[in-house]
Amino acid sequence: MIVELSKSVALLLSLCLVQDFILRHWRNGETLGQVVSGMTFGGICVIGMSTPIDIAPGVIFDARSVILSMSGLFGGPLVGGISALMAGGYRAWLGGGGAPVGVAVVISCVTLGLLFRYAHQRGWVRIGALQLLVFGLVVHLVEIYLFTFLPAEIVTRVMQEVALPLVLTFTPGTAMLGLLLLAVESQTRMEHSLAESERRFKDFAEASSDWFWEMDADLRFTYGSDRLFQILGVGPEVALGRKREDLVDASQRNSSKWKRHLDQLNTRRPFKNFEYAIPNAQGRHPAFLSQRIADS
Repeated sequence: MIVELSKSVALLLSLCLVQDFILRHWRNGETLGQVVSGMTFGGICVIGMSTPIDIAPGVIFDARSVILSMSGLFGGPLVGGISALMAGGYRAWLGGGGAPVGVAVVISCVTLGLLFRYAHQRGWVRIGALQLLVFGLVVHLVEIYLFTFLPAEIVTRVMQEVALPLVLTFTPGTAMLGLLLLAVESQTRMEHSLAESERRFKDFAEASSDWFWEMDADLRFTYGSDRLFQILGVGPEVALGRKREDLVDASQRNSSKWKRHLDQLNTRRPFKNFEYAIPNAQGRHPAFLSQRIADS
């Protein structure tokens, strides 16, 4: 039983990596992204119910409790509602004596996830490994309680064969999935924050009368403000991805002063008032760059 439950959890956890793509594609919580996320969680539940563990005719077990509780916690009302509608509708369509309890499990798991989300947003509880483990235990204790509404002979079998393996497997499975989704959310927020910072810096650089540039570890230009390209006399399509020595006139590259300058660049030492002779498309030197900077 534990092996079968573990396989179910592993399958659903791997499928939930789709959430990573969704969060990266719709980073601002757009409605379309939430709809896709809800359909993803609901679809995963449907897949799980397509290959369940059969205890009795019409009584099945699968990892929908893990997925649905996380849809409410990390997705919110819209995501949780869509996943509950899909999972509950499919469970009702499967029918059998356990269908009402199965639908009740769907509703309870999403509701508990939404309650945890609300408590976290209010600052009453944080989301961490221990909290997710306790949450997973509560979810599955509630699920076991709902099992008691099944016919008496089935309840006895469920308590003897399913209850303990379910708690031992799905409780840590819930925590594992929660930590995975938490890591995905944190990484996505960090990337979004970095992108926003870069955008603000570029807006500032373009509006400034000074020139700004960025170089990689090999001293190749990766970014330059409009003012920089105006001074250099070449466009970004010429400068970006190239080193300084690729841009200057050949006579300058062969000079001893240039070699000393390269040594300053390679050792990250500051330099002052160095002139770059950069030819344009006509071979002339329309501008020299004379400045005081410190590359880092």
